[in-house]
Amino acid sequence: MLPSLGTIKMKGKTYRTIKGAIENGIGWLTEDRKATGLLLDFSVAENTTLVNWLKVHKGGLIRKATENRIAQEYVDRLRVRTPNLEQYIKHLSGGNQQKVCIAKWLLADCDVLVFSEPTRGVDVGARGEIYTLVNEMVAGGKAVILMSTDFDEIVGMCDRVLVMYRGRINGELQGEEINKERVIHLASGGNLA
Repeated sequence: MLPSLGTIKMKGKTYRTIKGAIENGIGWLTEDRKATGLLLDFSVAENTTLVNWLKVHKGGLIRKATENRIAQEYVDRLRVRTPNLEQYIKHLSGGNQQKVCIAKWLLADCDVLVFSEPTRGVDVGARGEIYTLVNEMVAGGKAVILMSTDFDEIVGMCDRVLVMYRGRINGELQGEEINKERVIHLASGGNLA
């Protein structure tokens, strides 16, 4: 769930709206793809270009050939399993829906990607593919902020962990300090001492 108020600060600038954040290179992969991440009665192509509609829009009309070309590139790159680009997104598996959510942010070419529960509701195979995508983004110079309640995911994917307890940061772990026991301890209100 998105916070109702607050600000995002990056490179000395403060953003107060989602639109401002997106325009300045910050993407948000929501934890509830069906409610807030996708338009379920729209196609794979339409959902892929959703955040980037200016790339496929001209003179008040969507250039369908351009939309399909761009969407196909990302469907191929992320190995989205779909019979075609016109398939309604609601008919894809959870893992393939999540890959389309990721594709729209890759297309936006964000510098910072905030991923909330990126593997919730996806099968083991899709989970591995999503982890590979995240690692490729980081290797390509993107910053990924991963928010997760899956302790194994945190330990396996993060090089720095800020653990929350009752809405506040309760501790920070880096590198070799990161293990499941410490994360659980901090998440339960314990301290690092």
